[in-house]
Amino acid sequence: YRCTPVNLGGDHLLLRGYPVGHSDGTDTQSLCLSHDAGTTWSELQPVPHLPDGRPASTDVALHPLVENGRASFVFYAPLTEDDPARHDGIRTQTVIYPFDFNSATWEAPTFLPVAWRTSEGSIVRTQDGTLAGAFRTSQPAIPELSDHWRGILTSRSTDDGRTWAEPTVHSLYGHVHTHLTVLPDGRLLMTFAARIG
Repeated sequence: YRCTPVNLGGDHLLLRGYPVGHSDGTDTQSLCLSHDAGTTWSELQPVPHLPDGRPASTDVALHPLVENGRASFVFYAPLTEDDPARHDGIRTQTVIYPFDFNSATWEAPTFLPVAWRTSEGSIVRTQDGTLAGAFRTSQPAIPELSDHWRGILTSRSTDDGRTWAEPTVHSLYGHVHTHLTVLPDGRLLMTFAARIG
């Protein structure tokens, strides 16, 4: 399920892949592109590290927001060892990393607040132009016996992701791997994995 193809429009497709000898635990976050509806594919291209040197990762299927020749991926990046937030048990930060598939270049990333304790997630564009996002999170009061104990928060942005509204926690624990879809009538549908409960 982690290698779901992404339709970039027209005959352009994108697929996540693993180099030979790698697995889910050693994935280098590589992508391959097709410009002929999947008849042929490019060589695997590693997702480049962020400008600050941290790797951008995800352990779920890719569901980027695709619009205007760009695929905006929701990845997460590890906090550096000297980041003060690590003293509060925070290990990752959500990053939205846009890829221009016409020029095959990565654009400047946008980071969600570290204090949100988020990692992977999903973003969509609503009918009124707002960005809506759902993200995996941990909460200070919830013990993390494993990553199954993480929950879900949502937020929205009216300035293309530069700033985000104060988040709403929808699930304190046990629900992860969110995916958002905009329905034809404008409602949002969120699916997720129920690990506990």
